Amino acid sequence: MDDGFTLIELMVVFAIAGLILSFAPINWTGIIGGRSFDRDIEDVTRMLDDTRMSAILGGTERRVLFDVVTGNCSSDAGNEIKATQKACFDNETEVSFVSARQEQIDENTSAIRFFADGSSTGGRIVAQRNGKQVQIIVDWLTGDVTVSKPD
Repeated sequence: MDDGFTLIELMVVFAIAGLILSFAPINWTGIIGGRSFDRDIEDVTRMLDDTRMSAILGGTERRVLFDVVTGNCSSDAGNEIKATQKACFDNETEVSFVSARQEQIDENTSAIRFFADGSSTGGRIVAQRNGKQVQIIVDWLTGDVTVSKPD
């Protein structure tokens, strides 16, 4: 009865497959880094959405501060920072930020302010890593947060 492969034949096939795979390097940093970049974008978008919702539900102004040099961001309540700064983007990510002039704290730090009615001062965050660029846009009139990925 000759209906299957012997153990030796299977071992030879796996050995050949292992040799072939060893010559084809896998770019793990590109795979992991791409996922990390997407996760960073999701986290920043979530922070903006949460801060807007907090302003609406609390009936008060809230803002998110961004430091384009360090990649840190934080959400505050009024003028006091509620939590320690969080690293929103790593060192490999290029970040630029556009906000209303009155929300620019210094040359590296700006904020987006959300009002109790849901509107905001508006702004745009452009993040780029490894040729991949994403824009997070906060509409000044509605306060809506959208993510734009250019083709």
